[in-house]
Amino acid sequence: MFHKTTLLTALFILATTTPALAQGIDTRERIDVSGSAQIKLVPDEFVIRARVDTYHKNLDTAVARGDKSVSAAFTAVKKLGVARRYIVTDRLDMNAVLEDYRSSGIRGVEGYRVSRDLMVILHDPKLVEPAMKAMFGAGVHSMSVEMGHTKSAEHLAAARADAAKDARARAGALAAALGRKVGRAVYISQGSSGPSRPSNFVYHEHTPDLGDSLSLGKITLATNVTVTFLLE
Repeated sequence: MFHKTTLLTALFILATTTPALAQGIDTRERIDVSGSAQIKLVPDEFVIRARVDTYHKNLDTAVARGDKSVSAAFTAVKKLGVARRYIVTDRLDMNAVLEDYRSSGIRGVEGYRVSRDLMVILHDPKLVEPAMKAMFGAGVHSMSVEMGHTKSAEHLAAARADAAKDARARAGALAAALGRKVGRAVYISQGSSGPSRPSNFVYHEHTPDLGDSLSLGKITLATNVTVTFLLE
């Protein structure tokens, strides 16, 4: 009985005198800082996403017309010197168009709308407008252009390193203002990162001649990190 009481007393003293140790809490002073970085690049990859819409009362006819337009678009782009592997079909949608409600409340099928999405990947900016014009002439109804860079992963890695350096510089400035110094980093969290495409172009079949209106500009690769530093 004496030994049991002594053990309980010792445990009580340990819990009350060192609560942080008992709960596993790190009491070291620290500072959390976010750093960011971005890199602007001239795009060297251009993805044209196009759509062909067809409608007919007969489903087979609607599909056949869409296939014909897709085939014509493929042929038109290949004539520009684009390799076949960079011209692909991306999506196929089929929808029944229903009649208005009859007095009986039964709706019949009026026809079928078939939509096919195409994707063309280009690496020469001079081919963007000719490819779009050629596809419009082949029967494409709408398209958009997205710009990217073939080495974006490498540039993002460099941007993350710059963001980490930015975080340490900010932490140092804040700590110095309080008469402290920044120690080693004990936690790093990577935030969202990726390309920003401020120049995204969408054209429709009624768009007039593009001429020199397409300005490709630059893309921005942006990233941010959050770093926890110890204070000295």
